[in-house]
Amino acid sequence: MSDLPARFLASLTSSTSLGLAVSGGGDSVALLHLAVACGLQPAVVTVNHGLRAEAASEAAQVAGVAAALGLSHETLLWQGWDHTGNLQDAARKARRRLIAAWALQNNIASVALGHTQNDIAETFLMRLQRGAGVDGLAKMAGHWSEGGILWQRPLLGFTRNDLRLWLQAQGNVADLEMYKTFNCGIGMAVIVAEEHAAAAMDLLTEAGESVFHIGQVRAQKAGEAPTLVL
Repeated sequence: MSDLPARFLASLTSSTSLGLAVSGGGDSVALLHLAVACGLQPAVVTVNHGLRAEAASEAAQVAGVAAALGLSHETLLWQGWDHTGNLQDAARKARRRLIAAWALQNNIASVALGHTQNDIAETFLMRLQRGAGVDGLAKMAGHWSEGGILWQRPLLGFTRNDLRLWLQAQGNVADLEMYKTFNCGIGMAVIVAEEHAAAAMDLLTEAGESVFHIGQVRAQKAGEAPTLVL
């Protein structure tokens, strides 16, 4: 785990005029600590979507961590949802617009996000459940230009477990912060077409997920009792 900072630095497309988007979750907190471990002095930004009562205190906690590390921090507030359409998509687009505007105003050329290998798997599952075939699923981009800045995902080569173990080894992350950011295990059952099963399992395994084939689904026969899997 001692080589994580070097791997992180090598995965950055650019470290010049760097900003970090930090929500307070485990992945983005690790992003913050890795950048400092590499000797970088990025600006830090958090978006408060105003959708949860805890959001303001979480942003304040990020501000406190950034200050303790000697970094500047700003919280951006989104107030633009009209309660129509897809909330998650609207929040993501608003977050990108707010962060891009913040970056341009502060002469920040690039912003790094905290997505990991686990996010690749989760995105794959969500797209698969929406009906996209395995062959048509686009991989999560490592970097791209949008809104006048460069966006980066330097943690795509890391699993959440990699980051958790590295943070624990540093000894400078509060127990409460560690509990809050990594106590988030989740399991999911996914049904895919038989011809896509092998490819789906391979992709998820490559993304660092533990994957198990637990059975097959077939149509209910006449007179059979239905089976419910929870």
